[in-house]
Amino acid sequence: MEITYSGPPSGKGASDAWDGGHAKGSIEITDAVPVSSVTMLLHMQKPLEAHIRSCSHCRAWSSTWTR
Repeated sequence: MEITYSGPPSGKGASDAWDGGHAKGSIEITDAVPVSSVTMLLHMQKPLEAHIRSCSHCRAWSSTWTR
């Protein structure tokens, strides 16, 4: 499988594309708000054509560790 990364290393504009023979596509972060949300666009070319926009909302959390 061949993977190509482009854009910044993280955040808005970061993307990767892959071509593994049977599967081919790309994903890009189209919007990112730290500790709040990330929106990505998935473009599949093989084995079927699809465009999927996904938005995930994050919630800040904390934990306390004790011995």
